[in-house]
Amino acid sequence: QRMPTEGIPVSLGRGGCQHQVEIALSLITLKEVVHEEETIIAGLLHDVMEDCNVEKTVIEQKFGKLSADAIEKLTKEFKGVKKDMQNYFDMIATCPIASLVKLADRMNNISTMVGVFTIPKQEEYVKEIKDYFIPLLKEARGNFPEQSMSYHNMSLFLKQMCKTVEAVLVAEKINIQIKDVLEVLEQIEKMIQNIERGFFMYRIKLKCANSEIETIRNNINSLANNLQMKISSISNVLLDFGESNFESRVPEDLDMVGTYGS
Repeated sequence: QRMPTEGIPVSLGRGGCQHQVEIALSLITLKEVVHEEETIIAGLLHDVMEDCNVEKTVIEQKFGKLSADAIEKLTKEFKGVKKDMQNYFDMIATCPIASLVKLADRMNNISTMVGVFTIPKQEEYVKEIKDYFIPLLKEARGNFPEQSMSYHNMSLFLKQMCKTVEAVLVAEKINIQIKDVLEVLEQIEKMIQNIERGFFMYRIKLKCANSEIETIRNNINSLANNLQMKISSISNVLLDFGESNFESRVPEDLDMVGTYGS
């Protein structure tokens, strides 16, 4: 049966609804769902209040009270009013429909975010699963034991995906660090070449998370600063001597020792 769509944003029926469709498809695979049709509807429309400002009354008129109530619970922010995070999850745990949809939503997020979301965003999603979704699973399973098999399977999936994503994030961070080190080492090599050629005005600007490489970078930049100041001071004195200003001296605070001092 075709669902009525008047009053629902057109974008949800075209290319912009892949996420919603994937959630609905995952909900279809669950066993022992109490309100299967209403749960699938809520999965398809769980974002319409928050993202499109669709009123609950519109949803209820077209899809019924059960779906509308669940979608309202799933709405974190509506027309500028944002719910408290803990209260938001507590309310979802009281609804057999909203709890399944919220869990399916996060399952889809965590399955598709690697390589798309930034590392901090992925870490935030994993932390939210541990802080909010795992407790939600336990509470909803106690409230609706008839859906316990669905909650059990979702729990296994989310926990395993958290471990997988955390492993991927460790690898991504290591790769980023290696890339940073290589880029800084390349600049260090160019800097040394510049010093050998007598160009002391360049500096290594890239910073590195590796403390040893960062120390080398700072030391080479400091060396270039000192060389530039000392050679410039010596050049100025020689120019003054050329103009018969034999009182000119190199500043004492430059610590001219060794070859420079002689």
